[in-house]
Amino acid sequence: MTPDEKVFYLVAFLRSALDAETLEHLTNQNRQILGFCHDSKIGVKQYLPHYTTIQEWMDHFGDKWTQFNAMKMQFDPQRILATGQRIFHFEPSTVITKDDM
Repeated sequence: MTPDEKVFYLVAFLRSALDAETLEHLTNQNRQILGFCHDSKIGVKQYLPHYTTIQEWMDHFGDKWTQFNAMKMQFDPQRILATGQRIFHFEPSTVITKDDM
């Protein structure tokens, strides 16, 4: 997902964690960076995000959420594809909108 702006910047942190302590430190640092961006209203998109709520996915897709959701319902009404992202639940198919949150 790319930002809505015509010009955007890519910032990538390519780091390696050799042990659990380093991994935990880097994970906390990533959370701090994302928290700073959120608090400062700096629009960010994560590559391979690990969102845990539908609201986070809705924020990720922004204005394109409605179109994304409609296409998901049209082409995967039983919600069997890409279950690992936990965007859609397996209840009977309904279109989820921001008003439903």
